[in-house]
Amino acid sequence: MRVLHALAVIAVVVISAAVITAHVLNAPSSKPLAPANVTSLKPIERVISVKVVNTTLHYIEVITYSPKDFKYIAQHWGVLRDEVIQSITRTYSSISFLNLEAYTSPANNSVIIEFDVAGKVWVSDGHYTADFLWMLEPLGLDFINNHFKETTHGLNWEGVLNGVLTKVEVILPPQQVPYVAWGQPIGHCHGHAWWVITEAETSQ
Repeated sequence: MRVLHALAVIAVVVISAAVITAHVLNAPSSKPLAPANVTSLKPIERVISVKVVNTTLHYIEVITYSPKDFKYIAQHWGVLRDEVIQSITRTYSSISFLNLEAYTSPANNSVIIEFDVAGKVWVSDGHYTADFLWMLEPLGLDFINNHFKETTHGLNWEGVLNGVLTKVEVILPPQQVPYVAWGQPIGHCHGHAWWVITEAETSQ
């Protein structure tokens, strides 16, 4: 009886081991978790700058993160860069992008996005007009309603958007008077700015 009991115990152990082995072999292989969506990481600050260069608009956005979040972004940048590019093209879907780039700046824990926009500045009889609605509307901003600061070299705004400190700077050709609302021949409306060619620009 003792021998039979011992054999039964051995059989149970062998069967259990076989079942466990089969379960381990058939279990799906573990894969590394995909990086978090970069838009789910909350920035500390966003600085958006749009500069008029002849009849082209040059856009630069600097998005600054905490050291911890930036370290994660830098480690997964090969994947997250594509997500950043897709996000910016969805945000500004009404324009055609030229020279679109996205890269990291470890010196200040930032992601930087740069591109050019053509077809948003036009000239008539020496008077320039630039359209900035493509940039303002996705942000929910308006030159007049949001009280952009008016200067002789552009329009500026600072506030909080979606819980993030955001600065927007529109850099225009320098003038002797500020770009004021509805001013002529230099001024702006809700989403456009206009100016004349200065003597210095004409001589270049």
